Amino acid sequence: RIQVVLCHFLPWVIDGSVTGMVNESAAPNPCSCSATSRSSPHRWLGLAEDVPEYQRRDYVLKYYRLELPRLRHFWRLHNELGNMWTHLIAGLYMAHRFRSWVLEQDEYADPWSLPWPRVAYLCGVVGFYFTSLVVFGISVQYHWRMCTPEREFLCWRCMDQSACLALVVLGYVSGIPMGFHC
Repeated sequence: RIQVVLCHFLPWVIDGSVTGMVNESAAPNPCSCSATSRSSPHRWLGLAEDVPEYQRRDYVLKYYRLELPRLRHFWRLHNELGNMWTHLIAGLYMAHRFRSWVLEQDEYADPWSLPWPRVAYLCGVVGFYFTSLVVFGISVQYHWRMCTPEREFLCWRCMDQSACLALVVLGYVSGIPMGFHC
């Protein structure tokens, strides 16, 4: 019974259509679902051959999105879903850590009255948290917009890589002096 329920639910998650979830021409097997059937009128997922060359990834052969980004792509199964959610969860975690860190700094009412190295460290930590939030936000957008036209795709990829580089550089610039000071 669980297998029948899952086989009827998963094609809806993968295919998105209420009609045509089960292949009526096949035997009465409850799991004869045609999630990526080429004849499906509501097809939104495809194989690597169905997408342009710039969207293809090594060792990823199927579950490419064939439609422009939609909000529903955040909860429907496809090949970028894991990337989107891991970056989203990491961004939320970094926002939580930043909030916790700010609340710990309450003992310093006026950060500008602190001695010079402490102000520089505060600025470095704030910059690192802010940059990490921007990086995770851009990365979620990049993975969500992988199924866009080539120019937009390349723009988001460039922003994603540039943001990652900025985070590495800022982490180095702000972290090394703190490490040597301790």
